[in-house]
Amino acid sequence: NGSALGANSIAENATTPVQGEFTVNAADGLKSITIGGTTILTSELLDLSPTTPKTIAGTEGTLTLTDYDPVTGKVSYSYQQSDSSKDHSGGDTSVSDTFPIVVTDNANESSAATNLVILITDTAPEAKADTGTVTEDGAALEGNVITGGSSNSTDVADRLGADATQVTGVSKGSSTTEQTGNVGGTGLAGDYGTL
Repeated sequence: NGSALGANSIAENATTPVQGEFTVNAADGLKSITIGGTTILTSELLDLSPTTPKTIAGTEGTLTLTDYDPVTGKVSYSYQQSDSSKDHSGGDTSVSDTFPIVVTDNANESSAATNLVILITDTAPEAKADTGTVTEDGAALEGNVITGGSSNSTDVADRLGADATQVTGVSKGSSTTEQTGNVGGTGLAGDYGTL
């Protein structure tokens, strides 16, 4: 008895569920599977369809079983996370939803638990290029490279991650170590002026 599982992941701000499948088998015939603490009989597995699914609540979202193939043993599912913002302060792989799966055969022998793990990935911030034009000996140009803003119409709003986003430094040139300015402090000297 046992189950074969594949890895799956979903972004924390995803608006559509991720799809996947896992395989269960029992040499003496399948009696039931228990997934995330919910026991589902073979007769219930055979009744699975997109219109008659089985839902299992996880710690971070909902697992929905939608199909079962008794020939191959494949169980199809979808998973939707319950919140668009997760705390990834522990790292990119720190948030996941785990569903232990146990297979029981017709002789009432049960397999060891195997985990179906859904990784919930962080939404990474994205910096976008900004441009500006200033007249020599003219007024200083103002703008906001994070939000865009109305002061400079060519500034483009960046995409912030779901977690708190901070600007930690500004650099000149292609190398981030070439010259670093202090955010909220002294200016960063360029070839023709100061940012």
